[in-house]
Amino acid sequence: MQNKNKKWIFSLFTLALSLLFQIVSFTQDANAIPAFALREKVSCNMCHQNGSAPHLTQYGYLYRRAGFRLPDNIGNKENDAKSLTFQEHMAVGVSTSYEFVATTSPGHSAATITANQINVPEVELWPLVGAFLGNFGVWSEIDATPGTTGGGSVDLSQADIRYANGTADKFFNFRGGIMAAEGFGASDQWLDDANTPLMERLAPYYNQDTLATPFGAMGTPELGLEFGYNYYSSHLTLGVYNGFSGVDSSGNTALTPALTNRTNGISKDYKIQLDQFVGDIGAITLAYYDGYMSLKDPTQTFLWADSYNAERVYLTYFAVPSVVDVLMGGGLMTNQFVTTTASPSGTFQSRGGFAGVNYYATPHLTLSGRLDYYSFNTTSDARAQAMGGSVQASLPFENNQFIFPFNQTGSDLTSSNVVAGVTRDFRAEWRFLF
Repeated sequence: MQNKNKKWIFSLFTLALSLLFQIVSFTQDANAIPAFALREKVSCNMCHQNGSAPHLTQYGYLYRRAGFRLPDNIGNKENDAKSLTFQEHMAVGVSTSYEFVATTSPGHSAATITANQINVPEVELWPLVGAFLGNFGVWSEIDATPGTTGGGSVDLSQADIRYANGTADKFFNFRGGIMAAEGFGASDQWLDDANTPLMERLAPYYNQDTLATPFGAMGTPELGLEFGYNYYSSHLTLGVYNGFSGVDSSGNTALTPALTNRTNGISKDYKIQLDQFVGDIGAITLAYYDGYMSLKDPTQTFLWADSYNAERVYLTYFAVPSVVDVLMGGGLMTNQFVTTTASPSGTFQSRGGFAGVNYYATPHLTLSGRLDYYSFNTTSDARAQAMGGSVQASLPFENNQFIFPFNQTGSDLTSSNVVAGVTRDFRAEWRFLF
């Protein structure tokens, strides 16, 4: 009997070791979206520089453009069929963090602590992602934001279908549905994810409420269509989307609309974008967005109609390939307000730029730094300014990322739309996927 028990215990121990080995093997092949790593049997460094998502390598950028497959496999139904499994088309991500925020108002030496908390910023579910039938791809994402004081929200942040057809060097691609911005070829830079450039931020046009107006309305999911053409290292994208409405069904300003949507369904937004990779030298992105949004004024009294356009240029210079990237960017946004009152109708502009560096210190450590400058005009100040600086450390390891960003921003304008004084924000975040 004792021998049987020993054999049973030995068998159980062997099974446990086998399961542990499989788990370790799985994590060693993991990616930012584990489903993709399982499918292609590659490490995260194949698609993400130093494994630090969301910064894509050119390889990773093409993988996404081809509908989540290697461009060589466009049209290969047999290759897609091999990967039609549950674990290779689904993933889950959880972020936990500690955040400390302090603000110093103009004329005051003491800082006011506005946040000191443990948080779960986001829980992400990708119920269906990946390629199928040789030419098609799909991306769906559900994001839950628990919130620090209870409540929270659950949103369908993306649900689109994709199509690619052609050869590895020359192919057409398409996506349509509920879409979120997927970065820019030359600016899929690690620092952009946690440290949004000032020129992409929402505020600070005079009395423009507090709605987000980053590069077009793509700061929130948007219904639309995109058409692209890939010619070797050149990638052109044309997009058409529903306009942005900042007014909810009750006629009030909706600060965080789940989906963007033109109020009367007439106006459309348009985008044209060129991503160009230049061998081992670097990459450049040029983009233009023309849009429309309707807003209520801050008093919720009358409606504003804002026709706007935005231009962007992003540069990445591979100063020391796979070791140091130098990042640069600049942009201009022009807003033309038409209202039912004499003020604040008129044209308001904002312009800004940033410069930064990513240092891939070791295979599991990325160090980043960045400086931003932002200038905008208002009815009270034609040269209002805001400045910011960011430093960040990222430790990507298998399915885990440990992120430590510190941001400091300041503004010389005191208004309800711009945080006056200096704000310091430190976070320690652990993001894990499975």
